[in-house]
Amino acid sequence: MASAASHSFVYGTSGDIPIVGDWNGDGHDSIGVFRNGIWYLRNTLTSGVADIILSFGNPGDIPVVGDWDGDGIDGIGVVRNGVWYLRNTLTSGIAETTLSYGNPGDHPIVGRWQADATHDGVGIVRNGMWYLRNQLTSGNADLNFAFGNPGDIAIVGDWSGGGIDTPGIVRDWTWFLRSTNTSGLADIKTTFGDRTDIPLVGRFGPGLASVPGVAR
Repeated sequence: MASAASHSFVYGTSGDIPIVGDWNGDGHDSIGVFRNGIWYLRNTLTSGVADIILSFGNPGDIPVVGDWDGDGIDGIGVVRNGVWYLRNTLTSGIAETTLSYGNPGDHPIVGRWQADATHDGVGIVRNGMWYLRNQLTSGNADLNFAFGNPGDIAIVGDWSGGGIDTPGIVRDWTWFLRSTNTSGLADIKTTFGDRTDIPLVGRFGPGLASVPGVAR
């Protein structure tokens, strides 16, 4: 690892899917895990038990996190065979928004792609092409561009703290981050993590910019 972590703690078990979100609206991201359709969410960056436990989705679903209604608190969702099922409240229940976007095998991503957006949008990455949609409805991409190669791990974050999420990729534990949603070279290059880690992105401290993290 090229640099030391700011936070280090134990949470979850082997096989869990780690997630990041602002579960209480305090402006700081915390962590959670998705395990066989159950979400275990924690408000602090420390070891301990879950503050919120809820059932949403099925084993094998891809979990996604975003502020779907613009209230400052992240909601949850799952992607299943190109269909997105999104829930605004951190409770069990049925999806409040359902949309088709992308195909089975695409990598789903979530972000606020425009400065005047009131909520997060959805997107997919397919073979190094990014397709981003501002509205939480089925339809065509509002933005599409090339960044990265097939096999790269796609990530999203607000790297500058300017309020717009932009793309990044992780390749052999080098992070290549881009400040605009267009094709081009990385604006930031950094190394963090090891080959078996799972990359995470969040606002883990007092700053506005997103920063790298890993789960292992």
